[in-house]
Amino acid sequence: MDIVYLNDLRIETVIGIYEWERRIRQTVVLDLEMGWDISAAAA
Repeated sequence: MDIVYLNDLRIETVIGIYEWERRIRQTVVLDLEMGWDISAAAA
């Protein structure tokens, strides 16, 4: 199993349904750990 880590990925975005919510830009911070078998791609 191979693992890819993305730590402290910051994405500035607009989140909201209503107009007053969509006026404010927010930063979303993600920490991801993704694992899968990539041996076929590496061959």
